[in-house]
Amino acid sequence: MVDHDHGRPRSTMVNESHTSLTMVDHGRPQSHDHHHHGCFDQCDLSHECQEVVDDIESQLIETESDTTETTFNDIKPIAPTDLQVTAAALYSLTVSWTAPSSGAVTSYTVTLKEDTITKDTKRGVTETTTTFDSLTAGTKYTVEVVSVAGVLTSGGQSSDSPLPGNFYTKPNKAKNLAVSVRTVSSLTVTWDAGEGENTGFTVQLGSGTEVPVIKGTTGTYTFNNLTAGLEYTVTVVTKSGDQTSTDLTGSFQTKPNKAKNLAVSVRTVSSLTVTWDASEGENTGFTVQLGSGTEVPVTKGTTGTYTFNSLTAGKEYTVTVVTKSGDQTSTDLTGSFRTMPMNVIDLTHGDIGQSFINLKWTKPPGLYSSFKIVYGKTGQSSVTVNVGDVQQREINNLTPGTTYTMTVFTLRGYDCSSGSSIDFTTASLEPTLEAR
Repeated sequence: MVDHDHGRPRSTMVNESHTSLTMVDHGRPQSHDHHHHGCFDQCDLSHECQEVVDDIESQLIETESDTTETTFNDIKPIAPTDLQVTAAALYSLTVSWTAPSSGAVTSYTVTLKEDTITKDTKRGVTETTTTFDSLTAGTKYTVEVVSVAGVLTSGGQSSDSPLPGNFYTKPNKAKNLAVSVRTVSSLTVTWDAGEGENTGFTVQLGSGTEVPVIKGTTGTYTFNNLTAGLEYTVTVVTKSGDQTSTDLTGSFQTKPNKAKNLAVSVRTVSSLTVTWDASEGENTGFTVQLGSGTEVPVTKGTTGTYTFNSLTAGKEYTVTVVTKSGDQTSTDLTGSFRTMPMNVIDLTHGDIGQSFINLKWTKPPGLYSSFKIVYGKTGQSSVTVNVGDVQQREINNLTPGTTYTMTVFTLRGYDCSSGSSIDFTTASLEPTLEAR
């Protein structure tokens, strides 16, 4: 039905009038609205008029519902505050926030993003905390929390500004910590990153300063100015933002310094006693080796000594001393030393004349190069005769009737045996005919 005075349907006019009344009284019809409704009831209505009345009543009900909803949803909630991580694990983040101090909030919508990509959205969160699972270790995520008022399915209004926060999951512990290069004064360590992401590492020697190392799938660092032969603890921590992994630790030793001053203190025909000094730094002991024989351990100290027995007379041996520090060894300290040659055996004499003697002997065991004979008489200088590699020798130009001591020495290079001696007296001169 159209109102000819205003050119529009009557039902619309009535609806507008009713809506105006509703807004004044906070969405509830006034009493005169029922009065109009009563007038309609008293009229003798035709079928067409009845349809108009029914239409008006239906619109009144819809208008009342719309007015109530609009009034509730027009109040936007206040954004939450103090968004923070309360628990960061390798593969999860638990976040919390503070509810608005005023205004109506029925729930929160919490969104998780990696870079700009939405990874998860939690709607209808009624607590001021939530947890995101199945994340990547060491990764930066953006969390946004929005306050919501009204029933979610009815299009409740969100707060104007979300509360954003950038957070990291804990990074995985590094792995495969090892030493790639070691010297007497340095350690170069390497490691591999664990699974997931990282923003770098810190590496620490003992309780020293944590040194930052740039991010990557591997890491390396060289510690200098260290003490030789000393064991150090190295700690590597993986970083992701403000999050740190558990510690990766390893114990490594610098190489010990080579020993010094290797010498022979005692030599016999069958043994060598060697000594040496430790160099600067620490050590856990030494090994000493004769030739290519067995390495013999020697306890730690500032000096070392060892005696090799059952050796061959007159033989040159190579002695090697190695400084130990844990499983680390120094470079070799070597020296060549010779046992003493052995004396000749069974020294005796043959014919003895007024001015000569014939000496005889048996060659000694072991190694030697030649022999020499030294003799003399009391009050006179001794005479030395190098006789070469022989087993007998006649000594002439002696004084008749004189007692001599003859000593035979075995030679090996510059070494000389202790000597084997024999005493004898030359024959006296026979008296001449005139003396009779």
